[in-house]
Amino acid sequence: MPELLLTNPKGKRHSAKLVAASTNQRPNEIQMRELDQINKRLPSQILAEMSARGLAIPPREFGLLLSHLKAPDLTISIGD
Repeated sequence: MPELLLTNPKGKRHSAKLVAASTNQRPNEIQMRELDQINKRLPSQILAEMSARGLAIPPREFGLLLSHLKAPDLTISIGD
């Protein structure tokens, strides 16, 4: 399953699982706010690639992903 890969300038990697958008569960109100923040922090090319491939971030990944996205100078990519 594809993953969203986050790499800081020192080379430390974090990842978040991606799932098919059609099977993704609907986030609750708090998770929707987290998702809005995530979408603001992700580069537009990553969002476009996720959309084109029909991928979504499952709600269980939101909190941890959001904390990792706050780090400066991240390199973000999608890996298979």
